[in-house]
Amino acid sequence: MVTVDDMQDYMAVDTDTDKNVIQGLINSAEIEISSMVSTTINLDFLRSQPLFNTAVRTLVDFWYFNRGSNGSTREYPAGFSEMINRIYALNSLTESGD
Repeated sequence: MVTVDDMQDYMAVDTDTDKNVIQGLINSAEIEISSMVSTTINLDFLRSQPLFNTAVRTLVDFWYFNRGSNGSTREYPAGFSEMINRIYALNSLTESGD
């Protein structure tokens, strides 16, 4: 599970002034990613998967440092789609019981 402290370390953010912003981005990233990979798998299960947490960190970092950009950046960071595809594939196997 990705926490605010984890994200601050990951992004090298030393101040605590954006803790609420970072928490909101974590929540949004988890919802965004979970909706991309499955409508039936529990979020707690996804949080236990390292690749899911890496995707959350990647998306939060991207959104945090591109706040206020007026469309001059990509919708998702490079490599993010590949992570989502891999999480989707792994969870499809889990859902089918294979």
